[in-house]
Amino acid sequence: MRSISTEKMGFLSIDIGCGRRRREDEIDPAAGFLVEKNVGDRVEPGETLAWLCLGDREPPRPNMERELGALFRVVDTKHDPPPLAIEKL
Repeated sequence: MRSISTEKMGFLSIDIGCGRRRREDEIDPAAGFLVEKNVGDRVEPGETLAWLCLGDREPPRPNMERELGALFRVVDTKHDPPPLAIEKL
């Protein structure tokens, strides 16, 4: 896998209830994502990249699974993960 759009994943987390827009917004402890693959991992066709966890809630809009899947960029060539630290200060 080449990349994951973590910024967009953050905005999606707000939509499903595990993040907030305002301080008074309630957080759902059962909502979130379970990411199965890391950047640099080999991905076979049909493999699960991530799980969308909504607890007892209904999805706020249809096709949330597709929105989550669109955040992952899978390419045919091997790609090394980026370094964990870019610079030491």
